[in-house]
Amino acid sequence: MTLNRTLYWPACYNTRDLGGLPTNSGQVTRPGVIVRSDLPARLTAAGQQCLLDYGIRTILDLRRPHQVAQEPSIFMQPSTDPATPRYINISLENHTAAVDEQIAQAGRDRAQVYALIL
Repeated sequence: MTLNRTLYWPACYNTRDLGGLPTNSGQVTRPGVIVRSDLPARLTAAGQQCLLDYGIRTILDLRRPHQVAQEPSIFMQPSTDPATPRYINISLENHTAAVDEQIAQAGRDRAQVYALIL
């Protein structure tokens, strides 16, 4: 069975459900749990509705502070509406010297680098 992981959300490109990908432990990621995209801040109203309809509950924004300031996410504002995703910004730039050393050792293993930063 082949899983179509591409999601079409207006004005948000390269959006994919990461379900079905193999893990280091030999398991497979569950569909509908993790979605990645280029920049949800650019979503049109229709795209925002697609994101909500898909059931996204948390948005983890890995951009640098100046990038967030240039193109803020519509979901940055706190909301009491349970349907509105929680927004978290963790810049890939803000980490400790110890993490920098581990990143250098991880080399080009992007998954390992992201895990160290987060």
